[in-house]
Amino acid sequence: MNSDELIILLKNQLKDWFNFPRNPIFGQVTTVYNELPYVRTMHLYDFTSRGSLVFLTSTLSGKWQHLTKNTHIALCLMNADYGQILVEGTALLHNRKTNLPLTTLYWENYLEEYWQNFYISEGTNELKETIPSSFGIVEVVPKAWEILEINKLDFIKGTRKKYILQERMWQVKQLPII
Repeated sequence: MNSDELIILLKNQLKDWFNFPRNPIFGQVTTVYNELPYVRTMHLYDFTSRGSLVFLTSTLSGKWQHLTKNTHIALCLMNADYGQILVEGTALLHNRKTNLPLTTLYWENYLEEYWQNFYISEGTNELKETIPSSFGIVEVVPKAWEILEINKLDFIKGTRKKYILQERMWQVKQLPII
C-alpha cells in the first residue's frame, strides 16, 4: 500500500471514529527516558498531508527533554465504540529557532488564546509579539500503525491490521483479533 492510500484510510478513520478535526482527540503518548517508559495524555492537533501527527507542548516539559535524548515515540488513540489506533514512530522537534514557518503556522492557527498566554508566561523576558521559546511542536513520523476495528455485535468479527513502513511502502499484515 502506498502512503497516499494509507493517509486517506487514516484520515477517514479519524473523522469517522473521533469526528476529527472538528472535535479534539486526546491520546496516550509514550516516550522513553533512562530506558523507562513515560506515559501522558496529549492533545492531537493535526494529522498532516504527509501522514504525520502533530502535538504541541512546552520545550520546558519532561516529554520534550525525553524526546531530545530519544526520539522514539508511541501513541494510542482509543474510541470504545470503534476501536484503537496504535502508532510507533520518530519524533521531530520544532520550535521558533529550528522551523519558524511551521511554528508560526501552529501558533497562529491552532492555539487558543489561553494556551498562547500559558506559553508566553513560561517565557523569560520575551516580547509578547514573538512566539515564545517555550512553545514546541512534536511531529510524529510514523513507522508503524496498528488498527483494531471493533465489531460491537460480535467481537470475533472485528479486524486488526498492522501497517509497517518498508522501503517507502506500507506492508499490511492481518493480525489475530485476540
